[in-house]
Amino acid sequence: MKTLTELLASDVFKPLMDKTANLQRLNAVWSIIMQEWAEHCVVADFEKGELLLQVRNAAWATRVRYAVPEIIKKLGGHAEFKLLNKIKCKISPHCPLFKYE
Repeated sequence: MKTLTELLASDVFKPLMDKTANLQRLNAVWSIIMQEWAEHCVVADFEKGELLLQVRNAAWATRVRYAVPEIIKKLGGHAEFKLLNKIKCKISPHCPLFKYE
């Protein structure tokens, strides 16, 4: 019987583990570049130039939508987001990555 570590390192879970590591890296970069937004918006996905952000509520979704050109300009200068050309939002009020006061 395989251990959990062996299972997670197997070909079956490797793509999932790689995706998770990539999202952690993207969120680290996001929180540095977009400090004032980081506790309200987190990177949920980034594929084919499209960034999906999980946002705390509808107000933050609206704020992101209005700031898309500014966000693309800010993030586009960094290697991790160089292909960024579109941003979408998903409202997730109970996302565990949000910092609550």
